Amino acid sequence: MKNFPGIRCLLVGAVTDSDREYREGLERVIREAGIGENVIFAGFQRNPIDYMRLMDVVVHTSVHAEPFGIVNLEAMSLSKPLISTTIGGPAEVVINGETGVLIDPGKPDLLAEAVARLLRDPAGAAEMGRLGHARLHAEFTLAQRLRERARRIIARQQAAQSHRTSQPGRAAGVGLAQQAPERAPQA
Repeated sequence: MKNFPGIRCLLVGAVTDSDREYREGLERVIREAGIGENVIFAGFQRNPIDYMRLMDVVVHTSVHAEPFGIVNLEAMSLSKPLISTTIGGPAEVVINGETGVLIDPGKPDLLAEAVARLLRDPAGAAEMGRLGHARLHAEFTLAQRLRERARRIIARQQAAQSHRTSQPGRAAGVGLAQQAPERAPQA
């Protein structure tokens, strides 16, 4: 923080009973480092994305594997540069060095280097945010998920059809159309 004296670290999220010891440890480190004026504990927020809008860099450094990591998608939806961990879903969502930065959990020096690199290069950080936003819309929208699901269903049905049509006396058909025909074709 000495290289970025005006920086503020905004921590958003609830502290559960099992997290109290962790929170107390953070507060101790902050106090010992003399950076209390730079760190804000916002606690639980109904709309954490509103706080994300205030951030220059979104950092999501879970030390436990998450199945998907919605925080990453929220950051991408706002075109924010993102730093996340290499475990669980975030490693599948973020393309390291392109749509975000992935670091191994429990490596605070690497985290500090990644944050500093993005803060020193606002144009590069903005491009990373733009690429993350593009990836979100290309890979993780409902429409994209429905297309992927439709492809899997069609592939299964085509495989079943080819199996059935290889047997005498059986025929089957399946199709997918972007728009419904105005009237059914005549046989």
